[in-house]
Amino acid sequence: MRAWLAVGALVTAAAVLAEGEGLLTGGNVVSQLEAAQRAVAERATTLPASELGTAATRLGEMAEAVRKAVGKESGKRIDRIDDDDEGRALRGQAAALLSQSYLVAASGCTDGDATAMAAALATAVDSLAAARNSSKSAQPAIQGVVTAADNRPLFAIHADQRDAKLVLTGVNLHDAACDDPKLVATDPAGVPLSAQPTITGLAPTRIELRLPPGLVPGPYLLRLKPMKKARFIGCSVQPEAVAALAVVAAPKWTIRYSVVPSCRIKTGKKYAETAQAAVSGQLPDLTAFGSTVSQALSLPACDDPVSYAISATAAYADGSEASIGPITQSAAAGITAGLPGGVSLSWDPQVRQLFATASGGRCKGFY
Repeated sequence: MRAWLAVGALVTAAAVLAEGEGLLTGGNVVSQLEAAQRAVAERATTLPASELGTAATRLGEMAEAVRKAVGKESGKRIDRIDDDDEGRALRGQAAALLSQSYLVAASGCTDGDATAMAAALATAVDSLAAARNSSKSAQPAIQGVVTAADNRPLFAIHADQRDAKLVLTGVNLHDAACDDPKLVATDPAGVPLSAQPTITGLAPTRIELRLPPGLVPGPYLLRLKPMKKARFIGCSVQPEAVAALAVVAAPKWTIRYSVVPSCRIKTGKKYAETAQAAVSGQLPDLTAFGSTVSQALSLPACDDPVSYAISATAAYADGSEASIGPITQSAAAGITAGLPGGVSLSWDPQVRQLFATASGGRCKGFY
């Protein structure tokens, strides 16, 4: 939990900040779930085609289930209530943390990317809501997937990634007195992948892993079955904990542009500023973060240019588009503008060239 707070998960607070891990109560979990439900429902209004509405409904159901389960014991620490109720509270807290992390991670994303991430969130929340304790179990709960390098909340991966190193964070994920947990990657139907992730590090609240390369676009589940040692009976398999990830097509940006020069033209004894015919075209595709493309433009003859007006539309691999402009500057000044999805567009009037760079980094929830 402290790791999530460190990366900025927007958890409502009387819940976590004021207490510390060992003082979490059922009432706190209900408050977290209700806050997450409201925030996700609000975000769903801007992404109507996503599964955020479904996730919001499920969060509300989980809040009600925890409220009924803890009843008059809502102010009691969850480690002092019935084991099954404790498991339900831990899973509720995990759902709230995942939801709040999504809201942070999806800022700056295109609608298509945010929608793909929302599908992973909805799957994870649904799994947490449906999970049940087994007898004498220490319920594991995956509170999130983060990048190994910088602890960023992660919901999706581009298909061209070759060495994705991830971390599952949560509770009751490993017992050092027992064998390593089983980790299996499957499709949504439960069919295991031909190549499986490799566990590279283990702790009770942290499972480090490396994903196999070559994942094709689609939804995936990471199914974890930890072991737990109990007095007199040794180690036993615990209930399954599930994390969800979306794999989407490799990044691609197609930039269409229109440049309208304005010239000072003499008519008789007077000069007038006149817009010339637009010059339109398409830049070479950008296919990798950090890449740059350019194109020289053949503009109408103009002895005395006054200004240039630039308009552009970026089409993304997810099928969405975003536009800017017209942006007008004097003929002596360059133009630099940003497009959603991490693309920077620049116009250099001295050489009459357009440049586009895929800077990336704005959509935090992608590897």
